[in-house]
This record gives sequence, structure tokens and C-alpha cells, in this order.
Amino acid sequence: MNALAASIRNNLSGLILATVIMFSGGLLAGCGGGGGGGTQPSSATAGVSFGRITAIGSILVNGITFETDSTRFEIEGDESSSLGDLRRGMIVEVEGTFNADGFTGTADVIRFKDNLEGPITSVITSSTGLEKTLQVLGQTVIVKDPLTVFAKNDPLFDSFAELDASDVDKVIEVSGLPDGDGSIKATFIQKKADSSAEFVGNGGEFEVKGHISNLDPVASTLNIGTLEINFSGVTPRDLENAPNGVLEDGLPVEVKGSLLVGNTLTASDLEIELEGLGRAELARAEVQGLIANFDDVNETFTLNGQLVRFANAQVFLGTKADLASGLSVEAQGPIVSGGLDATIIFFEGANFTFEAAAIGVDVQNGNFNL
Repeated sequence: MNALAASIRNNLSGLILATVIMFSGGLLAGCGGGGGGGTQPSSATAGVSFGRITAIGSILVNGITFETDSTRFEIEGDESSSLGDLRRGMIVEVEGTFNADGFTGTADVIRFKDNLEGPITSVITSSTGLEKTLQVLGQTVIVKDPLTVFAKNDPLFDSFAELDASDVDKVIEVSGLPDGDGSIKATFIQKKADSSAEFVGNGGEFEVKGHISNLDPVASTLNIGTLEINFSGVTPRDLENAPNGVLEDGLPVEVKGSLLVGNTLTASDLEIELEGLGRAELARAEVQGLIANFDDVNETFTLNGQLVRFANAQVFLGTKADLASGLSVEAQGPIVSGGLDATIIFFEGANFTFEAAAIGVDVQNGNFNL
């Protein structure tokens, strides 16, 4: 295909940011919205990158292109998964090595777990028409055009424009970034069934992740968002991940079950999840997310449950004074005593215009090179 002039106006992506920075004087060459940062190591560094897939061939996450020739894929815990099971927009954890060039690496393991899998109960479109708010299993899901990627597995449910009130009771899978208010900013949506009955009839189980509230250990009930969970007869798994070894309000959990009556899901499985990356020490970490629990006195916040300390961070595309709960950022740095000591923080979501020649355009997958 002939090269074409590409005018891009969108949220920052690692590849575009890296290109802009390199051609504007090399101030941060290699940082690229996640692509390295500051002084480059002299050799490959082991670490973890958590964020949205922005291109597939190899895997592009947080501005780093990870080779996947010998990668193990764990999709919802299934180690027989493959690269073909991943989609652009999914939020993944990449464990591997980062090369000294600041733009490439090798993925040893790529893990994907969705945020939510359940029936839509309502769809509300904003006055601007650029945002739609869904209720799914008592969780608020924010869908934005064009940031939310739709799987192309159903021509009647493959784009933002197709999503409306007629989709109530369709079962969807959601991957995205949790906000401090409990909502999920969807980066990927896939339709799983046309109705709850069809989904359960085919052996499907609803899934919901979030933090426990309103725990009643006597009645064996708890809430995730506004959804009530009945876990009677279910032994919680991975209680070692709970700081006090017991269920309590505030713990992150994943619940599965196929019996949904009104606003109550009867659990068949209840798993205690780790907060954040779940690592005590790590040479390098990159985490994309929405700021929560912002503390300007102690200079800390959390991203997807991961504690971030930003006292010594350089902040790009904004300043420290701009940091606040609800904003989308990427933080880079080592994990020390369970917390990420940020050396670099990138603001994401700023609008800009960049013009260049686009080559190698893949219309089907929505990818191109600059």
C-alpha cells in the first residue's frame, strides 16, 4: 500500500509519543509514554509492564514492543493460551526483560484477566454523544469513543456507534482501568452472548472483580459495587493474600457464579486478589492507570491498587501540581518494599496533532507504522 499522510488527533500512545519526543530534540529519547525513560541501562533489565495493548504482532504495551516468540500466555489462568487470544485494548501484565534501547524487550509471560463478564442492564449516552455509561453486574462501565476498542466478533456489536439500549441483557467481557470511585474505564469490550440465558446455558459463568463492602460473615454476603454476592458454602481461595488472613471490607476479590437473580449473584468461586503488581522488590516496573488515593502530603497515590511514591519523579506532559485522583498516568520506576518509587510519570490523554507518513497500514487490525 502506498504511504499516506496521516493526521492523528487522539490520546497519547507510547509509539506516537516516543516519535514526537525523538524528533523534538531527543529530550526523552527512549521514554515514549512508557518506552524507557531517563538514563538507559547498559544491558537488559528484568521487570514488569502493566497496561493496555496498543498493537499486536509482537505486543506493544506502554511504548515497549515485546518479542513473543517464546512467551507463555496466561489468559484467565489458562496456560494453553496463545498470542491469538489477545486483542488490542486489553489490559495485560507483561513479565520479561527491557532492552537498553528503551523501546524493545522480550516477554517471558503475558497475563490477562478481565475486569468483568456479565449482562448489560442499562446504557446511557452522554449529551455530547462521546461517552456511554453501562451498568453490568452492579458495576459502572464508562465507554468512550474512540478509546474503547470493540472486538470484531459480531457486526451488530462491533463499535461504539452500535452500542445502545437494545443491547440490554447481552453478556459482555470488559477489560479496563478501575477508577477510585469504583467505575471501570473500558479499554476493550467483547460480546460473549446475546442473552444471560444463552450464556449460562452454554456453561458460562459471570465474573466480577472489585473491593469488598458490606461484608456480613454470618449471612455469608458481601457487596462489590451495588451487586450483592451470596457466598454461602464457598471457601475463599488465596486467603494468604489477605493482610489479616480473613475476609474483610476493602479486600480486592474476584467472584464467579452462574446464578444471577435480580441484583444477587450466587458465588461458585471467591478468590482473594493481590493489590497492585504483588511484588515486594523489582528492578523495573511500568504501570498505567487512573490515580486513586492521592496524598500530596506524603507524595503517594495508587494505580490499580499499586502504591506509587512520586517524591523524586520527573513528570512529563504536566507537573506534580497537576497530579490528582482520577487522572490517567503511567508511572515508571523500581519496586521497593512493595511500593513503586517513580522516577518518571507521564500524563496520558492530552490531545495533540502529529503529521507524518504512515506506512505498512493494516486496516483490519487498525495498526500502522510512522
